[in-house]
Amino acid sequence: MGMEEITKKINNFMTVSMGLTISTILATYGSIMSGHFSIITLILSLVVSIALALLIGFTIPIRKLVEKCTERFTGVMEAIIDNFIMNFIYVIIISTTNVFLMTSLGNVSITHAIDNIKQEITILEEENNKEDITLEDKEANEKEIKTLNKQIENMEISRPVFKEALPRSLVSSFIISFILSFIFRKIFLGYALKKNGVTL
Repeated sequence: MGMEEITKKINNFMTVSMGLTISTILATYGSIMSGHFSIITLILSLVVSIALALLIGFTIPIRKLVEKCTERFTGVMEAIIDNFIMNFIYVIIISTTNVFLMTSLGNVSITHAIDNIKQEITILEEENNKEDITLEDKEANEKEIKTLNKQIENMEISRPVFKEALPRSLVSSFIISFILSFIFRKIFLGYALKKNGVTL
């Protein structure tokens, strides 16, 4: 196997391994920080993130871009630039998708909860319109209606907003993935080089 073929094999391995690593980090972090964490949203986020990571890795020529930007650098500086470019592209695409997904799911969940509360309010209002209702029960129902309306108001206020959540998520996701990627990059690259019999 020639050196060119070995280099291509290592690059493909790094594309897949780092793509899966970064996507898993971003999906897990995004799900936890969304405020609407559940196993279902985590799994959905992981599936979407991994699919995007593989799509990015094999459709966007990131390695060529990195090689072009790092051709005058070596060592630590090359690794920093490499890591920065890769994380920037992955974070922009995956985090933006995840934030949209999580805020959309969060809003669907809140809307469903509000609809259930409104049904409770409708039942209470119908009871209050009955002629045989006692004054005491009517006052209790009105108090409960007021409490339920307050719950709806709080839920509306707590609705996640995509435009507000995105900037914070992009910055924090980039910092976390940038730092962790350094660690995993060294591990994966060391493994790939050793497996292919390459010594530096």
